[in-house]
Amino acid sequence: MAVKITTWLSKKWKEYIRVLKLLKTPTREEIVAAIKISGGGILLVGLISYIVKLVFSLFL
Repeated sequence: MAVKITTWLSKKWKEYIRVLKLLKTPTREEIVAAIKISGGGILLVGLISYIVKLVFSLFL
């Protein structure tokens, strides 16, 4: 049983190392684009919730 666990851990460790080798640091443009998209999504959700609150306050 212990041999299976160590074999499994060894395989997982090798997979993690392989993925880490494939990763790259994002460029400044990629970071800015991600921030813009995230900020836009947050503003959109806030706007929708404000509109819903306004509609409910008018009818209740």
